[in-house]
Amino acid sequence: MIESVFGWNISPEEFLTIGWRIQALRQMFNAREGAIRHEIPKRLIGDPPQTKGPLKGVSLPAEQMIQGYYKYIGFQKDGVPEEDTLKFLELDFCIPDLSISQGRPQPIINQYLEANS
Repeated sequence: MIESVFGWNISPEEFLTIGWRIQALRQMFNAREGAIRHEIPKRLIGDPPQTKGPLKGVSLPAEQMIQGYYKYIGFQKDGVPEEDTLKFLELDFCIPDLSISQGRPQPIINQYLEANS
């Protein structure tokens, strides 16, 4: 459909790479400005878990999920993109900003999971 409308011959893999590049650039901007935050209400991740209903006792390991995502897309544990990731995505102009970039100040702790592990 994209090729029919715009004449672009782009594969699904190229679309995914474009999205990855957009995410890395956005994350690099936020890291440079010290704006990487994960302010998730504890209730949203099941801390404390529901006491009844279909989600009774369910609590999400948010930090584990975040770290898996960061690793998969080539970011450091604090959310700042790796230098190799920036090079691969042709975002070399961002590399000098790595030295002044700040990642997440602290991990997300789900106290219910911490207490029961």
